[in-house]
Amino acid sequence: MVNNNIEKYELINGKCIVDHNFSIMTANEPMYRFIGDSGLSSIISIIHQVDLDDFTDVCNNIRVGAETSMVLRMRRCDNSYRWVLLHIKLKEHIYSNSHTFEYFELELSDILAMKIQNDVLKKNLYNFRHLLAMENELFFTYDYETDLLEINRFIDNEIHNVYSLTLDKFEAILVDEKYVAKESMEELLKLVNHIRKGTVSYTHRFQAVLLSDAIFREFEVTGNTIYQEMKPVRAIGNIKGISEKNTGSLSVKTYEYSNDYPITYSNVKDFCIKNIEYNPACNLTLVMFEVKDIEKLMETEGELFAHDLTKNILQITSNLVGYRGAVCRINDNLFSLAIRDLTTEIDIRAFILALRNQIMWTYKLMNPKYNLELYFGIAGYPNNGTDLGRINRKLVKALTLAENKHRGCFVIYKEHLHGELL
Repeated sequence: MVNNNIEKYELINGKCIVDHNFSIMTANEPMYRFIGDSGLSSIISIIHQVDLDDFTDVCNNIRVGAETSMVLRMRRCDNSYRWVLLHIKLKEHIYSNSHTFEYFELELSDILAMKIQNDVLKKNLYNFRHLLAMENELFFTYDYETDLLEINRFIDNEIHNVYSLTLDKFEAILVDEKYVAKESMEELLKLVNHIRKGTVSYTHRFQAVLLSDAIFREFEVTGNTIYQEMKPVRAIGNIKGISEKNTGSLSVKTYEYSNDYPITYSNVKDFCIKNIEYNPACNLTLVMFEVKDIEKLMETEGELFAHDLTKNILQITSNLVGYRGAVCRINDNLFSLAIRDLTTEIDIRAFILALRNQIMWTYKLMNPKYNLELYFGIAGYPNNGTDLGRINRKLVKALTLAENKHRGCFVIYKEHLHGELL
């Protein structure tokens, strides 16, 4: 908060899960930034009184598996009310033959913020369309759910579809030498394979006929795969015409996607060092968190359960951190991460709440008796100094302070409260 102004309060694609008492079980970062401390326990506490009966009536009358939408007012963390588009789903979770429970999945967006975002996106889209039309380039998209590959072109700022087909049909076309130069066949099949596998980034050159003028051209394809929850959802890229002559050698540059999780602390340290070297004015948040009673879980549930617990926590944390940082396991119950650009305390709190509650919710879905104890210590660069060794000592002290408080506690290290360390 700067000069009493809330930063990043705009709610776009906020998500939360609430039980039948409307208690918030978990939520994502945008949602926690929007509601602040005032609505951490119940969604009811931030809904305008005039709209409250409508909300509860809708929730009480929805069937399992059904979904509906409504518009209502919600109180933001600065105590102002915003009109929010709310989408509600009622879900049922079965964790044994005799035990089930229901919960609501809510998706929320501030209507005014959506309008502003839509205006910005339309302006950007117009600019990019104009640029692509000027460059006379093609671009492609591939949807992994529908198995639809589309190759499009912009002409006079309008999109025109060149091809729309499945990946298998596209591969079948490649064997026809009317469309593909013989010396490019292997390279194009590599391209198809990278799309199919979901390779993160790739570049290929080949000669083919893609346009209606039936001219063989050399093209360069640069593609990327977008992942959500560790799964590929969409491949995108551009297809740039280089020449109408065969220039000889072909090339490919790939970066393979990996499901391996880091298990050493060094990668978090390296992430911090590289970011500081690249930009000494960068903002880094370092987090160390502990899961208590791993030994007891090993005794009651077995070593395999404890191993899966560690793996799942790493996966949940990696999904949330994404491209912004690095994650690692220090030992069986201690984890560490570094993340860029959580510039305010509101951002930090929203991230920690999203991480903590997502882990706890995941294990509640497995069995309600699992009630994990999580504690978090947080320190930052350059807020807590510029020496990584000293910041790490503050990180450990913050975690120790959190452990001495209540379950689920997190402590953000502050020198004026917790003292300076040498």
